Formats: sequence, C-alpha cells, structure tokens
Amino acid sequence: MMTLDQNKIASAMQKEISADIASGRVGGAAVLVKQHGKDIFRACFGQSAPGKALEQNALFRLASMTKPITAIATLIQVSRGKLGLDDPITDLLPQFADMWVGELKEDKVVAKEPAKRVLTPRMLLSHQNGLHAGDLGNRQGLGTPEDMQDLAHIVDYFSTMKLDFQPTEAQMYSPTAAFDVCARLVEITSGMDYNTFVTKEIFEPLGM
Repeated sequence: MMTLDQNKIASAMQKEISADIASGRVGGAAVLVKQHGKDIFRACFGQSAPGKALEQNALFRLASMTKPITAIATLIQVSRGKLGLDDPITDLLPQFADMWVGELKEDKVVAKEPAKRVLTPRMLLSHQNGLHAGDLGNRQGLGTPEDMQDLAHIVDYFSTMKLDFQPTEAQMYSPTAAFDVCARLVEITSGMDYNTFVTKEIFEPLGM
C-alpha cells in the first residue's frame, strides 16, 4: 500500500480548509488523517464559536450517521453482484410497482399522477426519489406502531405513500424512508436481518 506523504497532506489540508473558512463555508474544522493505525496529520482550524478557537477536545453533534452506514451496506451488496444501482427495486419489492406522485387538496395528500420511473437504489441513495421527502411526506407521517415493528412492515407502509415529486426530476432529503428501503434490500439480498449484516460486515471488521 502506498504511504501517504505527511508534508503533502498537511499542505493540502491547510490550503483547502483555510479557503473554506475564508469563504464562510465552515466556521471551523478538526482534521485527522490516519494510515496503518498511526496519525499522520492532525490539526484544528478556525473557531468553534465566535471568538473561541477550535480545540482538539471540542465536542461535535453528529446526525444521520445511519445513512452512510446504510449506503456502505448497500454498496457492499452492489460490489458482490447482489444488487444493481440502477435496477428497479420492484425486482425485490414488487409492492413499489404502483407509485404515485401526490399533491395537497383541501389539506389532504391525494394522488396527482403516476410515477414515471420505478425507484432504484441510486435514486434512494442520492435523495432523488421523492419518498417521504418533503411536505407531502411529512403530512403522511411514519405509520402506526404496527407499521413500524420491523423493516419489512415499515417498507410495506412506505410503498403506500404518495411521492413528493417525480423520481430524478428533483432532489430533496429523505430523512427516513429511502434508506430504510435500502436497508430492506440489504436484508433480502443477504438473507440476514439488517443489524446482523452491518455488525458482521462493517462494525466488527472495523472494530466499531
């Protein structure tokens, strides 16, 4: 394996992050680069609050960390030939064959027009799916406790929802549904429940 050049890493990080801070894109950044189990670059830049320099022991709030894990799990199955990024999910989840884009009428979400495209893993991972992805999705909620008892039931419920937009014709954050569907695809193609899959294939190999 190629050994990273510490000086080049330090120079590149200094340049890129300083530019991000100067442009206002970020207020501060903590960077750690490791190779072969050793730190080869570690530094803090900018501020954690106005007038307060960012320090090594600063605490950060992280959100939606299940999404990169689910994306990795999905791509593992893609790499093994179990899934195709552009395959219709109806090959494995036929209940998604009759999706509709919705609209709001008299404060109710109703069907407007049939979806022009069948959802694919790529659409789900890139937030170009319209599934529980905006005001219409929020109004339809996340179902009943019975709907939420496991991934199979959750995904069945999501298949009944009206889409916020035509797939691939817009992009909007899908906070729950799209990645739950990906997790269900992982279950079906691996023969394992999702928790077992990510534990065996991701967490344990990484010592997480």
